Amino acid sequence: MKAVVVGAGGIGQWTAHQIGLAGGDVVLASRSGSGVGPGVSATPNPRVTTAKVDATDAKALAELATGADVLVNAVNPPYTDWEEKWPPMAAGFLEAAELSGAALLTIGNLYPYGHPTTPMIEATTPEAPNGHKVASGRRCGTTPKNCTAPAGSGPPRSGPPTTSARARARG
Repeated sequence: MKAVVVGAGGIGQWTAHQIGLAGGDVVLASRSGSGVGPGVSATPNPRVTTAKVDATDAKALAELATGADVLVNAVNPPYTDWEEKWPPMAAGFLEAAELSGAALLTIGNLYPYGHPTTPMIEATTPEAPNGHKVASGRRCGTTPKNCTAPAGSGPPRSGPPTTSARARARG
């Protein structure tokens, strides 16, 4: 298995390290090009290499992901910048997955579910947002072109980011 994990925070580092331990070849990419830190592993994993990439640059992401089985989006802009920075990042990942043929796995959050009253165990669990940040996430809809549209103009999200990436992941 070949994976490209973008985002060298704790989740990205841990994900890259675990895929490497399982025998996969991993590129851990970030703005800085940093690798797995001592908080995750005191011993460098030879199956994990590093690269510098801008998560909004779809062509650069696609170049890294070409030949990979999966492109992992483990980026997360600062909370205060989420509305501004997330849509262009999401657009970059969606386009990169389409261009490269890699399945797209996005490490997300639970904003769209607000304060759920039922267990979230189904893909059909209804969204019930209680904040304004969900609107900026929804701008991405299911195609990259919707990620740059004004808030609320894209289609509502009703499933995974792309059905083609999901289908590729199932084989």
